[in-house]
Amino acid sequence: MIRKRCAIYTRKSTEEGLEQEFSSLDAQSESCAAYILSQAGEGWEDAGRIYSDGGISGGHMERPGLKDMLSDIEAGHIDVIVVYKVDRLTRSLADFAKLVEIFDAHDVSFVSVTQAFNTTNSMGRLTLNVLLSFAQFEREVTAERIRDKIAASKKKGKWMGGLVPLGYDAVDKKLIVNDRETKVIKLIFETYQTLGSVSKVKQALDQQGITTKVRYRKKRGLRSNDKDSQKQIKTGGLPFHRGHLYQILSNPLYIGKVRHKDKVYEGEHAAIILEELWDTVQVKLKSNSPKRTRPTNTKTISLLKGILFDQTGDRLGPSHHKKSGRSYSYYISRRLIKGEIDDGTGWRLPAKEIEGHVVKLLAALLNNQARILNLVEKSKADNVSITPKEVQSISQSAECLAKQLSDKRPSRQRAAILELVERVDLYPETIILTIKTDAFSEMNSSNSTSLEYPLQLKRRGIETRLIIGGKARNEPDPNILKAIAKSRQWYAQLKTGDVKSVNALANREGMHRADVGKLLLLAFLSPKVIRAFLNGDHPADLTLDTLKRKLPKLPSDWNEQAAYLGMSI
Repeated sequence: MIRKRCAIYTRKSTEEGLEQEFSSLDAQSESCAAYILSQAGEGWEDAGRIYSDGGISGGHMERPGLKDMLSDIEAGHIDVIVVYKVDRLTRSLADFAKLVEIFDAHDVSFVSVTQAFNTTNSMGRLTLNVLLSFAQFEREVTAERIRDKIAASKKKGKWMGGLVPLGYDAVDKKLIVNDRETKVIKLIFETYQTLGSVSKVKQALDQQGITTKVRYRKKRGLRSNDKDSQKQIKTGGLPFHRGHLYQILSNPLYIGKVRHKDKVYEGEHAAIILEELWDTVQVKLKSNSPKRTRPTNTKTISLLKGILFDQTGDRLGPSHHKKSGRSYSYYISRRLIKGEIDDGTGWRLPAKEIEGHVVKLLAALLNNQARILNLVEKSKADNVSITPKEVQSISQSAECLAKQLSDKRPSRQRAAILELVERVDLYPETIILTIKTDAFSEMNSSNSTSLEYPLQLKRRGIETRLIIGGKARNEPDPNILKAIAKSRQWYAQLKTGDVKSVNALANREGMHRADVGKLLLLAFLSPKVIRAFLNGDHPADLTLDTLKRKLPKLPSDWNEQAAYLGMSI
């Protein structure tokens, strides 16, 4: 006889009655356990696994108990799922189809105790589909009735539940004024009336240590006989966000009214704010909202939207303002947009400045074919060389991107940036461009490489100015490479006798003898150091001028040269 391990799943849509000693979940579990025992002759045995979701709708699959059950099914711990009724598992026909597919993939049967069928045969599946169609229909009809009831109740001014708003307590399903929280609501409205800025209201509340309403709720999905069933989860007690403050300032609940969609009705509860203060605040909110010159705002394209990050990993979002008829655009760290106090790590950059610098760096890269070929070759697996056909394709892709990037239309520029750049990271002394190397080839891979550029910051008030200069780190310096090539050529000419002396060489080149002597020392660089210069693996501040100053003391020992030049090779 084949042994079948059985597990039980129970669910109740509401939390009502779950605190009882013997709840609906317990009743379902006992019935399922008794059914498993009755099938012992068929090899069924209780695996001791009970999955419960209390107070959770069956209209979706975001249920802790259900997820745990599916994980155990995928791990091969279950052969049969037993439920009291089909709609305990799900009320959605689409979700049921997904569950049956998972059951079939892992050879798991599904059994309903009260409806006496299972999914091991086609007739059972047909019956299930019919039942679930009616269950889904019932759920939709119930939802319509609830919506109609809410609309009718709000028309009578009744509060229909949900999170109890700040300033009130819920007593017998009615809103009663909370005297302590009422002071906070009045402070918010009066402060906004005085300052006219939600951000400043938030700062004032933060300085006084005023936080959001503290609420306690029971953990969801717990059985009544679980040890943790009496524990509660604390929410709230956090600093206000600007969005929360906007919601409070525009909520007619605080003048004793109830809103339903686009209509407002007189409420049963007491008002906290006088209508005169309410009207003043609404006028200011409307006057401070973005002005529309057309039925919809003119769309402003931000070239780096979604790909610009600061040193903490926080995304910099675009922000647009108007002052004295002039438009200003910035990229601001998300935590500053939310109204958090600036601790000195937040960024506020003029959009034109950072966008212009990034476009300039990308344009220089796209015009450097040798650099692009080097990046693509490095990204290929097993150091496979680039074929002549690939060289032509890469060059064409770079030319196309360069043309698109130089287009005056922002939409075309942004398209080129998104195709070429994965992300841009800003650090106090560095800007890092993560380049998608597959933008130049047809490898269909997700390879990328990072280019680092030196960066200097200048703080001016709350605005950060940046200066980007020099070559990219990990990018060869053409001036150094030319100087090395020239020094090796001079050394070869001196060695073969084509040039008689350093003086003759200096006269021919029109240079001072001392300068020629310095550059000749480059001919004695070790192969590792030369390879590092070719790959750009040297400090960003090691320019040709800096190198010239270091050459007189260049060690003759090849092993010491890299350390002397600050290279880690």
